[in-house]
Amino acid sequence: MADEAHAAGIRVAADASSTSLVAAVGAREMRARLLALRPGALLCTRGESDALGAEALVADGSLPLLVVKDGAAPTRIVTRAGTVARAVEPVAGVVDTTGAGDAFAAGFLAPWAEGAPIEACIGAAHAAAARVLRSPGATLGDAP
Repeated sequence: MADEAHAAGIRVAADASSTSLVAAVGAREMRARLLALRPGALLCTRGESDALGAEALVADGSLPLLVVKDGAAPTRIVTRAGTVARAVEPVAGVVDTTGAGDAFAAGFLAPWAEGAPIEACIGAAHAAAARVLRSPGATLGDAP
């Protein structure tokens, strides 16, 4: 699928999925599988990024963009040009954390697929995650 997407000029991104998957598959094999997709972006939690050694993939040119989410801590955007941290606005009224990471990914990927600037993608990711955090279960709750 990734090859077909690339051939059609569609941007491809990947998500590391979980630290338990990285541990089960092994970091070296997981890196190989992810890089075989030739993603333009890799989204990870801090733990997944550390387990994969993902920053080294950016440093060696294998990966152009790494987005590292870390809960309420700043989101890190890692490129060959360096690392930028984007603060996460505090979320009042957190009800449930289920689905916040997936909402972050969806919020990021929709504008990223259209070529929006990374800062706008991170802003959309944070907004989507915040909506889910204020709702029970993995839902967006009421429209903003």
